[in-house]
Amino acid sequence: MAKRKSSTAKGSRKNAASKIDQLLIEMSKNYTPPPPEVFAEVEDKWVRVKVRLMNWENMGFQLRVRESTNLYTIEQKIRERHGGSITNVVFWKDGVSPENEIGNNPGDLNNTLRSIFQFNQQAGRYVANNSKNEGPKIKLQQEDELNENPMSARSTKKFDLNEDVIEEECDYECTLFYDFTPFETDCPLLQNSPRLADLGPKEDEQKKKRVL
Repeated sequence: MAKRKSSTAKGSRKNAASKIDQLLIEMSKNYTPPPPEVFAEVEDKWVRVKVRLMNWENMGFQLRVRESTNLYTIEQKIRERHGGSITNVVFWKDGVSPENEIGNNPGDLNNTLRSIFQFNQQAGRYVANNSKNEGPKIKLQQEDELNENPMSARSTKKFDLNEDVIEEECDYECTLFYDFTPFETDCPLLQNSPRLADLGPKEDEQKKKRVL
């Protein structure tokens, strides 16, 4: 009786295995593999982010990050450039306008660049042009110029500077504008306005002698 039961159990297991094999064969016939685009979306590509302070071209800089980078990481980079003393950073994408505000609601800093800009190479959206990566030209005043005008009015001698640009190739390119609340302090020295008025006759003469 024991031998008969064991043989019956083995036979039932074989029948179950054969049924599973037949089911897998039928399923494989109807299986359609996903298109290659599905796997391409998973690839974490490089993005050149041009960061611009609203109304201040000379504070612009560039970052090369992955498209999975969230807005919080960009905010921390901005804070580092300002010495960590700024608060209430607000963002706009592409241009400064109410409809372009991003990252200003609770939880928005967790959004990635991919979700914010919807990068798409097939549609040509935000595709990087690595042959023409230029920052804005920054006009700087030659402050050691000797003339009778106050320093605030000296504008005859100027030279151009370009912001540091990312030389490594990137897949996408986008622009983020930002603004912030300045550091609040009670220090009288920091609250004092810059003094750019004309020098007195004695101070002006002493400066000319030092230059000569």
